[in-house]
Amino acid sequence: MQRQLPNADLAEANLLASIFFEPSLIVTAADLLQADDFFSKNNAVIFTAMKSLYDREKEIDFVSVGEFFSENPSLGTISLDYLTYLSQLTPSADGFETYLGIIMDASLKRRIIKVSSEIVESGYRQNQTAEEYLEEVERQVYELSTSRRTSDFEHVAVVADQYYSKIEKIGKSGQKVTGLNTGFSSLNDVTTGFQPEELIIVAARPGMGKSAFAINLALNIARPNSKGETKHVALFSLEMSNEQIVGRMLSNLSGIDNKKLRTATLRPEEWRELGATIKTLQDYGIHFNDSVTSKVGELRAKCRRYKNEGKLDLIIIDYLQLLSPSSSRYANRQEVVSEISRSLKQLAKELKVPIIALSQLSRNVEQRKGDERKPVLSDLRESGSIEQDADIVIFLHSDDYYIKDGSEPTGLIDIIIAKNRQGMSGVELKFRFARQQSRFYQIEQREN
Repeated sequence: MQRQLPNADLAEANLLASIFFEPSLIVTAADLLQADDFFSKNNAVIFTAMKSLYDREKEIDFVSVGEFFSENPSLGTISLDYLTYLSQLTPSADGFETYLGIIMDASLKRRIIKVSSEIVESGYRQNQTAEEYLEEVERQVYELSTSRRTSDFEHVAVVADQYYSKIEKIGKSGQKVTGLNTGFSSLNDVTTGFQPEELIIVAARPGMGKSAFAINLALNIARPNSKGETKHVALFSLEMSNEQIVGRMLSNLSGIDNKKLRTATLRPEEWRELGATIKTLQDYGIHFNDSVTSKVGELRAKCRRYKNEGKLDLIIIDYLQLLSPSSSRYANRQEVVSEISRSLKQLAKELKVPIIALSQLSRNVEQRKGDERKPVLSDLRESGSIEQDADIVIFLHSDDYYIKDGSEPTGLIDIIIAKNRQGMSGVELKFRFARQQSRFYQIEQREN
């Protein structure tokens, strides 16, 4: 026995009757519904006629709709009896929004059933791996869970009003940091904080301190405020274990040398400090996922779930070149990295959160001399698309890295803003890096 698909015939009829009685309602209905949201074919074609009349700036009434079908026989015919039935309905004056919601709910259920059937059929195909299949399932389910039909276009007046309201709110608050607070005032001055949908690349040669810098950013952003509220940071490391990362975090917050933590050679007062620091860290909104593989599709699926749970304000990935695409169809490494970079940018836009992705630099940097060793955008390893996809590119550079004669390192490190889509670029921020505590300190000096 074939089961009936979810439908809302009565709500559909009452919604159409509401529009006949109050034609201005077509504006809202046309914005949120398509003909395929209607289960009844009669209701679907009548709605199509109403939308067409509205688009042509014609009156919407029973006569004009009847004439529309006469002029467009390809749509079929609507019986006079059915139009009479609609004219005799008495929809509630305040029921339009209710009818709209019932129709959209039934339509979404039908789409879920359709997509579920397609997912089952897709599983029998032999031309995709289980990982590719799982990624496709995750994508379709996520799209369904977040789908809300809206207008395809936004008029400039609407966007301008939204923008004005946003900057008016910022102006009244007096806040200069409009995105996520990095915890470093000099970096905030240049970026105004990390904004939703931004892809931020932090790049350096191995051992320069980029993982430590990312940990500093995670701690600063996820630190609870005075009300105990915290931002949620999802940290994916393909290079270090969760325990190694936590060890660095505890060293950073407590000031205890990381080596002393690893070897458990602490003085009594340091043990007490460590215990207090662990208790403090428990209140930070930092989340690890050590089950993540190198597949970018699986990372994307996990981030979608975090977002649906309301626990995602920032994603940090350490590091980009260790990710791999879900498909193996790419001809060379440059295409692979380009696809990963593009996927991360798309994910930032989809989830409306900033993503910080660490990246390696080309060996060419080390072949240069003096100040020429400072990285430039062309030094981004394996793909020019990283530069194109990124909203912000941050380089870490320290002369200490190149010391070969046994000289005492200075601890000085430059944070170079090489690209900044929404602000100043070519800016060098002076920091000090305490490597043994994985801690960065800003120095109040800026060059540009």
